[in-house]
Amino acid sequence: MNAADLPSSVPPKFGSLRQVLIVISLFWLIEWQTQSLYFLSADRFSIAGLQWLLAMTLMIVAGLALGCQIAGRSADLGRLIVIIFLLACLTRPLIWLSHNLFPAPPKTHVLAFAELAQQVLPVLAIFWLITGGRRQGLWRGALVALCFLMAQGASQRFLLFEPMVYRLPPPSKPPINVEALYLAQPQLLQDQLAALPAQDPAKAEVFGLLLGGSAHQSVFLSEVEQGGAILEKAYGADGHFLQLVNSDDVPLRYPLANRTNLEIALGALARHVGPEDILFLYMTSHGREDLFKLEFAEAGTTNLVARDFAAMLDRASIGPAVIVLSACHSGSFIDELAAPDRLILTAAAADRTSFGCRDGGDWTYFGRALLAEALVVQPDPRRAFASALTSIAAREAAEDLQHSLPQISEGARIGALIDAVLAQQPALRP
Repeated sequence: MNAADLPSSVPPKFGSLRQVLIVISLFWLIEWQTQSLYFLSADRFSIAGLQWLLAMTLMIVAGLALGCQIAGRSADLGRLIVIIFLLACLTRPLIWLSHNLFPAPPKTHVLAFAELAQQVLPVLAIFWLITGGRRQGLWRGALVALCFLMAQGASQRFLLFEPMVYRLPPPSKPPINVEALYLAQPQLLQDQLAALPAQDPAKAEVFGLLLGGSAHQSVFLSEVEQGGAILEKAYGADGHFLQLVNSDDVPLRYPLANRTNLEIALGALARHVGPEDILFLYMTSHGREDLFKLEFAEAGTTNLVARDFAAMLDRASIGPAVIVLSACHSGSFIDELAAPDRLILTAAAADRTSFGCRDGGDWTYFGRALLAEALVVQPDPRRAFASALTSIAAREAAEDLQHSLPQISEGARIGALIDAVLAQQPALRP
């Protein structure tokens, strides 16, 4: 028997293609399982989440490959991939599960530690592997680390996160008749438009729209209904507000909160009001950076991107407006929407989340603080926002949450227009 015929006892090279595929597959499996634990009783696998994870993985691998090529260390690519994704197998579960595993006081500290580790440990691993612990070749390690960080940042900035799992609606809910839902839309919308009172050209008035974007959590429906009553009372504007809501509980109570209905409603409002009037738009849902969710899975709705919303407002020729966006990362909309005749209030900064979104809830934290607590006693939205800011900060501090940092953008001309509206309603003066 020749030596070549004997089974090889040489282990595969560290960083081989086989090892790379095994480690990446392990990372995907861990990500799937930890998301399932985070969302609690998630029922169904989402192909969109797998696509997001694949795109993120490819961007990280591409960044490492580019860095190794520039630094002349292409031979180290496989080993780097193995190490980076092994570290991710440790840090990602800690990030996801810190919300559920730890009580409020240490939770934010554990989360901050895990997010820092997710950034720092791979960079240290890159330097260790490229330099071997020596000072020689530090510039090579810096190049590879820079390309990795750029790829990681790009994946977080440009890839809109989708979970790999999601919950099915409770079995007690009847299935949505999508055909009947869309057949009803023209009449539902027309009924609301026909009910708008005539505009009084001798008086500065408030007209507007409330929108609840996510169908699977009833808090947005509740916020639209309760918020509408508060705004009508605050501005003496009975019947002046349209309502668009996605709801899998009562899908036919209101017109859908989809892009088509929103554009129709905005155009109708812009034609209905006079130059002395103000539009008040209140929109509540989930969000990501530069994205506001209009999600109703059965109806196939499409999310609203910041630049598209800005273009929609321009096409409708929306004049003076107060625009309130209650969603995570909603501050990212300000750059696109800011204008001299607009007051923009958001529930969070561009890089922060807001809180209180849950099925069965009455209000989000921001909605309660702004509308239910502040605006009911202070109709000036600027002063109401200042009051809400203090209330939200205190609540988040008490619950040891990362501060959402609500944002305000006041155009140069909108203040005088708001003052004029309030001045014509003496009973509503602060």
